[in-house]
Amino acid sequence: MQDEAAGPSSGPASKEVTFREGFAGFQSPWGKMRVGRLSTPYKTTLTTIDPWTDNALQSRGGGLGGSSELHANFFNNTIEYSTAKLSAGISASIWHATELDDSGKGLYNTGTLQNFSGGSADGFGLRYISGPVFLALDHIEINADNIGLLGLSNGGGWQIAGRYSFQDWSFAAFYEDVQDIGLGKNTYINSIYRLGSTRLILAYGQNRDAAAYGDEDYDNWSIGAK
Repeated sequence: MQDEAAGPSSGPASKEVTFREGFAGFQSPWGKMRVGRLSTPYKTTLTTIDPWTDNALQSRGGGLGGSSELHANFFNNTIEYSTAKLSAGISASIWHATELDDSGKGLYNTGTLQNFSGGSADGFGLRYISGPVFLALDHIEINADNIGLLGLSNGGGWQIAGRYSFQDWSFAAFYEDVQDIGLGKNTYINSIYRLGSTRLILAYGQNRDAAAYGDEDYDNWSIGAK
């Protein structure tokens, strides 16, 4: 069992233990199953290629860094199954999050997406990892009973991501279309250069036509080192 403690800025002090990801599960030669409050595979696709994810520039507050707020936090009451790596470096995952019918509790644990309450959310994804290549394709579907924010909608969306590494360089790109849900069309790219134990990072993100945020357009450049 795992429960990640929240940092000082992550939420109310009374929820420091339970505010973030917490789950129980098992792993076998056939794959991994988890149940709890989860970072779903939909989120971890971006985590894999974005060195800033879960740091200062993660996708909160409208997701202004090139991805939607679906990449910010955790789905509640979720069951997830991820296969072991299949032939040719491919693996798959499926997950389902739910609340009781007409529940006032959010499918998502915090942020704008708490406004999806009751009902369910589902996702399916494919991964390809072989040598220097990472590729991912994900689909998400939200069917909440109640929606408490103008601009958010029940519906589906998808994303695609990739990264290629060679020697000390890597390049990554991500595109997400969740306009049907109200979270826009979003693009993110980065380049990383490894200098000893330091990573030098240049990244660009854009967010377009998110009805939940007034259809504003955002561009975000970042440069830094880790």
